[in-house]
Amino acid sequence: MFKGYVRLRRGVLDHLQQGRISFSEYAIYTILLQLTDSRSGCAFTNAKSLEALIDRGLKQQRIQDILFELHLKGYIRPFGQRHVGSGSYPILIHRYQITSGDKKDWFVDAFNTKDYRKPKLVKEQEDVPAMWDAPSEEDAKLYEDPEILQMEEDGLFERPNEAAAE
Repeated sequence: MFKGYVRLRRGVLDHLQQGRISFSEYAIYTILLQLTDSRSGCAFTNAKSLEALIDRGLKQQRIQDILFELHLKGYIRPFGQRHVGSGSYPILIHRYQITSGDKKDWFVDAFNTKDYRKPKLVKEQEDVPAMWDAPSEEDAKLYEDPEILQMEEDGLFERPNEAAAE
């Protein structure tokens, strides 16, 4: 079922070592990379499917939380159902390097993409905002998502501590 190779940026290992990303987040991120279409930088999955794939350890609710954290930390951008429900939904991998097709070696700018079917691609990785860059005003709107605000109000989500990221 799975074949071929996946490019994994070594810098993500630095993020793990520095505590910017937890081991569970790293594991889910790595699995997402392996599920991603090499021509678009998009994976179609959900927490329930990831739980079945892993088959041990992490439960569906924890995986949903991890997907949510990966989104807030800038590693992925989900479209559609956004971390809930049982149907698979598209997830763009930010800074993913396309490895096949006519845009081979271009990079996905997930957070400046409006439609996952037409991801914004840039030729140079340096032109893609880094995962840990301070968000612009437009990027900050992602944090004002009504779903996120409701989860905060219900006590289901707490924003990552800015100081811990430094």
